[in-house]
Amino acid sequence: MNGKASEITVDYLLDLLTKLHDNGNGDMKIRCSDGFIHEDEIGINHIDNEIMFRGALFNFPIAEKIGAFKKDIDAAYRRFYRADK
Repeated sequence: MNGKASEITVDYLLDLLTKLHDNGNGDMKIRCSDGFIHEDEIGINHIDNEIMFRGALFNFPIAEKIGAFKKDIDAAYRRFYRADK
């Protein structure tokens, strides 16, 4: 690790993945939060020297907005189609 203990480097990840692979866990899936990481969700930024994971659920503000939108739709449904009509 370089700098902060919580930051993961390529060397650290390579060492960890090599150990898992060598112990027979090469087919182990990689999960981040509440979803598995897919090949098309990994990007490399050579300018900033970073690997980026772009899973759909990594962007929590959008997920929160979708949740709020669902609540609005449910409220509208109850208002216009409530059982007492």
